[in-house]
Amino acid sequence: MGKLGETGTTFLSMPPAFQNIEDKCFGYAVDRQLAKVMEKAKSVAVWADMDSVDAKYYGYMAAMLRSPYFLSSLSESDKLKTIKTTLKSHSYAGTVKGIKELLQTVFPGAEFVPWYEYEETGKPFHFKIVTDTSPTEELVKRFADILKYVKPQRSIIDGMETRTHIFDLQSFISTGEWHSERLEEI
Repeated sequence: MGKLGETGTTFLSMPPAFQNIEDKCFGYAVDRQLAKVMEKAKSVAVWADMDSVDAKYYGYMAAMLRSPYFLSSLSESDKLKTIKTTLKSHSYAGTVKGIKELLQTVFPGAEFVPWYEYEETGKPFHFKIVTDTSPTEELVKRFADILKYVKPQRSIIDGMETRTHIFDLQSFISTGEWHSERLEEI
């Protein structure tokens, strides 16, 4: 038996009562159209096989996904990783897993700390982020902008802590004003 889209497959699959010249012509037309559909389906499979997509289309893919942390200055492998992470984060948006995925992309090695794991008593639905390195102000602002879309609506970020700074992201998200404090070395 032939493959879907090959000429003659439709005609051969018809019962003997329908194997006349008109049905053979109809089968030929159906097979040609199926071959076209199968050829177009190869280009539609972009989202299932992103690794085989030409790098020149990464910008379009990021725009379609509204990838908030896609930069044209990134390397091709980082662009692809960003697109894949955006696709994942859309499926996890509004969950703790979404925040953790975002953290691993923007701040590798960062830790999500929910309110019940604070050293002091925290308030329900609050969280903070702890990193080992001091990020740039621009990176923290970009992260705060992205976080608005990824975190659950009821969750409130208390801030971002590093070994040297505390960034007040809650006030930045609500008012747009930037505030950070330098800690004394421990």
